[in-house]
Amino acid sequence: MLTIHHLVLSRSDRIVWLAEELGLQYELVRHTRHPETFRSPDSLWDAVPMGKAPGIVDGDLTLIESGAIVEYILDRYGNGRLRPA
Repeated sequence: MLTIHHLVLSRSDRIVWLAEELGLQYELVRHTRHPETFRSPDSLWDAVPMGKAPGIVDGDLTLIESGAIVEYILDRYGNGRLRPA
């Protein structure tokens, strides 16, 4: 199952939106920024490289960077939807 690591107040909103628009089943793991430093929490660092969001895990694949994730999801799950002709 696709797992989306979502960091509050980050670009990961667009990955959650994409999964919802495609009607995908996914697990959402929500991470909250440190209240004083605004940095990523240790839980995100443990889940994806460099503690960056968005991050996804799909089987053996772990991917960060929103543009790459959008392309991957559209290629794997989009079936031609939400992609310009």
